[in-house]
Amino acid sequence: MLEKKLKPNRQEFIYQISKKINEKETYAFIIIDLKDFKIFNQINGLEAGDYILKKIAEFLKTFFHTEDIFGRIS
Repeated sequence: MLEKKLKPNRQEFIYQISKKINEKETYAFIIIDLKDFKIFNQINGLEAGDYILKKIAEFLKTFFHTEDIFGRIS
C-alpha cells in the first residue's frame, strides 16, 4: 500500500531498489542529507529547490555508472 502514496518517480525508485534486492544483486546505498534544504525552498520557492536538486543529481551522476539508480526519498 505504500506505493499508492508515493509520487510516480518515487514509486519507480522504490521498485528499482526492490528489484535489485529480490534479484540478489550486489548493491550499496549512499544517502545524502541536504541539511536544512527546506529553508532554501521556503526562501527561494519549490521551483528553485527542484532546479537545485536536479543540478545536484546531474553532478553526482558524473561519478557513477549509467545503470546506477538515483532517487529522492523525501
